Amino acid sequence: MARHSLTRDQLEDALSDIVSEISALKSAHERHLAELSSAHERQLAEVMSELRALKARLAYYENPHSPPSADSLEWRRAKKEKKNMAAKSERKPGGQPGHRGASRAHAPKRSRTHRFAGRPWCARCGLTARIDRKPVTRDIVEIHTTATETRHRIQTATCGRCGTVQQAPDGLPGSGSYGRNLVAMITSLRAAHVPFEGISKILRDTAGLHVAKSTVINAVGRLCGSMRAPAGRILGGIKRSKNARIDETSGNQAGRRIWAWVLQSGKSVAIIYGKSRGLPVPGRHMDRYHGVVTSDKYPVYKRSGSGCRHQLCWAHELRQLRYTAQKKNAPLSAGVLYRQS
Repeated sequence: MARHSLTRDQLEDALSDIVSEISALKSAHERHLAELSSAHERQLAEVMSELRALKARLAYYENPHSPPSADSLEWRRAKKEKKNMAAKSERKPGGQPGHRGASRAHAPKRSRTHRFAGRPWCARCGLTARIDRKPVTRDIVEIHTTATETRHRIQTATCGRCGTVQQAPDGLPGSGSYGRNLVAMITSLRAAHVPFEGISKILRDTAGLHVAKSTVINAVGRLCGSMRAPAGRILGGIKRSKNARIDETSGNQAGRRIWAWVLQSGKSVAIIYGKSRGLPVPGRHMDRYHGVVTSDKYPVYKRSGSGCRHQLCWAHELRQLRYTAQKKNAPLSAGVLYRQS
């Protein structure tokens, strides 16, 4: 058997080649591990993001105070995207050119003219204003047995000095084209939890009046807006009084529990509806009240108000005394008197 002898230089070259090959294999293995680790990290991040979204959706649906599915997370996200797209677009609100119009055709069957009782005076200059020849017209729809549209011709007067235009007193609603009885009918139906589409159908079937859903919503919104100022004056009068009474009770609205808070002082009564029985409602409406508040022993009332004094309701105290008198061998102590019946 022939023996092959290698020189030292040949052995060193072979060893150097082996070391280089090992280094190349090691580098390739490290690169492969880094690629795998990066891919795993990306997959883990995607899985964690999806898990957080699923947890948020599950928490939303498990919350008993969440609104119905029509207001789900997907619906709110789509609504936000639609709002952002509308903000970026140049399209103006209302009817678009080329589309079929949805405005109601005006066909008044009656006409009334509103005149000034005397010579009108300019509220800015104090001079007499001349009455304009062409009156302002407003078509108001009211419901009697059927829908009746009346054209109101309202005299206007223009000041000769400053050009201020004023109208004769007409007693018409401040805005919109529907009379007070029609708005009252719409809001009464809405207060009875009739949906907006149902109100439109009722008006169409009973009075022959075709009213869009958006019109019904606007009518309810105008009435709510007109009530803010009187409600503010009533609350302001209660907060300026020396004595006030407050109480709350639960109720049901469309299958949901609500709370009605009653604030009363003299002949002024304010009823506030809310979803909470906690401190925010009385704390917000009785803030900076410096009179005497009469209430029951509900702890929230003791913490509401930033300078008022509290007096316990005598009706509740008498009830506790009757409870104490009826209970056998019950000592007359504060623990019994302030015990909840």
